[in-house]
Amino acid sequence: MSEFSAASNATEQLARFATTTAFEDLPPEVLDITRLLLVDTIGCALGGTSVAKGRIPISIAAGFGTSNDCTVIGSRQRASAMGASFANGELFNALDMDAILVPGHITPYVVPPALGLAELRGTGGKQLALALALAHEIGARVAGSYTPLRTLRGEPPNLKYELSPANGYGSCIIGAAAGAGRILGFDVERMRSCFGVAGYMAPVPGLGKYLRLSKSPHVKYTSSGWVAAGAVTAALLVNEGYDGDPEILDGEFGLWRMFASDICDWDAMLSRLGDHWRTLESELKPYPSFRMGHPGIEAYLQLLKDKHIEPEDIEAIEVKVDPISMSRLYLNQELLNHTDAQLSWPYVLAVSPYYQPGPLWQTAEAMTDPRVRSLMRKVTVTPQTEWAQELYSQTQSQVERIATPFSIPVDVAVVANGGRHVAERLPYPKGHPKRPLSLPEVRAKFLANASFTLDVSRAEQLLDGLLALDDCRNVQSLMRLCAPAA
Repeated sequence: MSEFSAASNATEQLARFATTTAFEDLPPEVLDITRLLLVDTIGCALGGTSVAKGRIPISIAAGFGTSNDCTVIGSRQRASAMGASFANGELFNALDMDAILVPGHITPYVVPPALGLAELRGTGGKQLALALALAHEIGARVAGSYTPLRTLRGEPPNLKYELSPANGYGSCIIGAAAGAGRILGFDVERMRSCFGVAGYMAPVPGLGKYLRLSKSPHVKYTSSGWVAAGAVTAALLVNEGYDGDPEILDGEFGLWRMFASDICDWDAMLSRLGDHWRTLESELKPYPSFRMGHPGIEAYLQLLKDKHIEPEDIEAIEVKVDPISMSRLYLNQELLNHTDAQLSWPYVLAVSPYYQPGPLWQTAEAMTDPRVRSLMRKVTVTPQTEWAQELYSQTQSQVERIATPFSIPVDVAVVANGGRHVAERLPYPKGHPKRPLSLPEVRAKFLANASFTLDVSRAEQLLDGLLALDDCRNVQSLMRLCAPAA
């Protein structure tokens, strides 16, 4: 049992971090990325109203209760904190354009509870920013301490790749509960209890199963709305005196074991709290599609531009990728819905020369466009041969984490105009901390997504308010701008 003794009070350590960290303790760069994550996420939700994964949850949000205290983003629908958190969580992830953080998606799971309760309570912007920073940090630390999605076994040249059978985003509910509990002003004991209620509400780890499908259902890897609604429920229950397991994360039988993880990396979860912020590893996505594809999409579009290749002139597109994006989901050409489109190599390469990235990629018009369908048939996807050695080298030098190797390059070649043209490799996709989106790029992405729901003046007013979150005296004023004008 000695290996578990260091984590005998993991729940208390994280609860104390969540309740005692002050706004003034946030490093400026953490505050900066937290604001940008909120801007980016709300923009994704506004664009997400255009697709079924966003529209359907909006339609049922009112069924979570009779109160209408909270905004369902991008709609005139109002709902309870639980209903709004459910709908907003689904909206944030609807386009698959939301930010990335170890072990994958964190933001759509952890933002809605703090946002909904802040609106309910009339909280100021500084309090919301602090709650969101803590939610992301704790969510990433807990989820990132469990069995990673990808594992390399052995030593070069005999490296073996394994895809975890049990992995998922349900454990993000601890971060979501942290943000909710901070808005409600919990002390350490109530925060521990809140973690304990939320942990028992965590959905099963579904990502491993999802990645073995041939098509992508709307629920995808784990419903972000369900996790968010669970965290709000946990916080409201504890606020009324309901008890949760105060040792939910601790020891040999903690949440990691309940979550079917093979390991718990206690250092990843607990070391340097408040000193080393994992939130700074966040990546904002320029394309509404799976993150592993972004280096390939970007390199491909740059090649077409540099070589003056029109999509109609393309005879073949060849891509070499890491094994996880050789799964059936990523090779799918029979698109039944917009979530299929998000995960398809042939589709994202075919649609990207014709349509602006964002909701337009996932419209029925784009998905049935004869030009896009024709180009899809010209895409061939094969596995890289050297990917394992590259990933091994990067993880050994701590350049990359095995949990999210999004910097593994994608090799792209295009046959057109009588020749075979090879794209320049991009070691880091746009939006990676080493190549972050600029503020103008973040603004442009937000306004493009918002244009599907809000008029230009309202969208710009909302954007400016979110970027100046610290100055906001009452979050309710910002949330009113998230709905179309009456």
